[in-house]
Amino acid sequence: MEALDAMLQELYEDVGIASPVATVDKGDLLIGTGDSKLDTLSIGDAGQVLRSDGTLPAWSTFTIPDTFASGDILYASATNVLTARTIGASGTVIRSDGSVPQNSTFTIPDTYAQGDIIYGSATNVLTALAKNTTATRYLANTGTSNNPAWNQVNLANGVTGALDAVNGGTEQTAVATGDLLYGSATDAWSRLSAGLSGRWLRGGGAGTAPAWSATVLPNSLTQYQIIYAANTNQMDGQIALGTSGQILTSNGAGSVASFQAAATQTSALLSTTHTDTAASAVTRGDIIVGIGVSPAWDDLALGASGKMLRSDGTDLLYSTFTIPDTFASGSMPYASSANVLAALAIGTVGKIIRSDGSIPAYSTLTIPDTISDNLILYATSANVLGTNSGFSFDETTLTIPGQIAFPATQSASAGANTLDDYEEGTWTPVLTFSTPGDLSVVYSTQDGTYRKVGGLVVVQFAIATSTFTHTTASGSLQITGMPFNQIGAVPGISSMYWQGITKANYTQVVARATGGTTADFVASGSGQTASLIGRSDVPTGGTGSLVGSIFYHAA
Repeated sequence: MEALDAMLQELYEDVGIASPVATVDKGDLLIGTGDSKLDTLSIGDAGQVLRSDGTLPAWSTFTIPDTFASGDILYASATNVLTARTIGASGTVIRSDGSVPQNSTFTIPDTYAQGDIIYGSATNVLTALAKNTTATRYLANTGTSNNPAWNQVNLANGVTGALDAVNGGTEQTAVATGDLLYGSATDAWSRLSAGLSGRWLRGGGAGTAPAWSATVLPNSLTQYQIIYAANTNQMDGQIALGTSGQILTSNGAGSVASFQAAATQTSALLSTTHTDTAASAVTRGDIIVGIGVSPAWDDLALGASGKMLRSDGTDLLYSTFTIPDTFASGSMPYASSANVLAALAIGTVGKIIRSDGSIPAYSTLTIPDTISDNLILYATSANVLGTNSGFSFDETTLTIPGQIAFPATQSASAGANTLDDYEEGTWTPVLTFSTPGDLSVVYSTQDGTYRKVGGLVVVQFAIATSTFTHTTASGSLQITGMPFNQIGAVPGISSMYWQGITKANYTQVVARATGGTTADFVASGSGQTASLIGRSDVPTGGTGSLVGSIFYHAA
């Protein structure tokens, strides 16, 4: 076996394959370290993930937990340590305790209506007090252990003693008919006696008490008539309402104004009559807008179908782009051409949005909504991605529920770390000599199997003869019919069991692949020079058996 290991090592070196690593520990990964060499990367600590340092694969400094519960939130519980924060109870919020995020002790409701007031309904429980839609309702304390509520002010409850001016009291001991109360000083009320007939109450200005006017107003008015001063301080004149369309017109000093027919005027909204407009004829769909360097009212012509009204930061104008009038549920707007928005109808379940090189489109491919941990996504049928519970990768082990199939014709690779072929089958081993002559063989057993992994071929053979005759044959004993041609200068070699070979003083025979699809046999023994098995070493007319295996490098 030492000789076999030496020959293997020589084979690896001749074909440019790095020497196998000396030892492998449980969990090690095989990596390329450069110059076609392989080395092992020791397994990382629990929770570490495999990452690239830009040159070689390396285990991360940070760790992550192995499992997460539904709703968990990931956070850094310490330097380079990710931990899962369990989701809080319904209504709690995430807050900081000064070191790490925590779920709050208090809870809040999920929704609030407009006008609601938030209050503590129990320990660490916030509740919304709904707005009272009735007018003149006020927030009241309903007791030490009760919640706040909306109530009316009850003057018979909660009020004691005399109500002073500060609290809205009058502080008056007597009131006459027609008296009015007014603030005569800070936090003080006084009475204003009733005025003469026709007088009206007027203010005296800040810091001055109100007083009755010198002007007299009439006690009654006819509907729609206009009052005027008929005499000094006598606002008791009334101008009768004119007929429809008349306007109030002055008749000069000393005369009462009257309603008279108005001069007829007609003008368009956007006409020269109106000095703040730009003259224009109205068109269906026009919008009146203030535009221009010196802003004026002008008409903005109706935009084309699908245009929308937008601002350019100075004026209103219609957009260059167009949008469709309707969108179906789930559709997505996209630019179907320059400045044209269209609706992309929602795809069927499992489709994804992709580019067809011009516009977005839903894929023919469908993907599942969820994927279990470690499962590998693959095409379960035409254009359908799915998973299989037996097809998985857990970052260390690839599990395949079936087989790995290689093409019938090898797709050769020059990569030193690439397995590019695998094949297994049977072959028929044939005994012959380098010059067969009149060789005649009748086989009782003639079986052969092979396995090819990349360029390495291992063939096995079992031969037993019931008749083996030769008189004119010469040269070395050979086996032909191996399934692949050998390449390289180093012969393939094997161990073997034999019967019927009579080479004197030789105790060991091995088969070797020497090129093409042929192998010969080499004998060796203590103190003997290695020598090929020839015709004279296999007696004619005898029987024999050869059982062994050969491995070699194939083309």
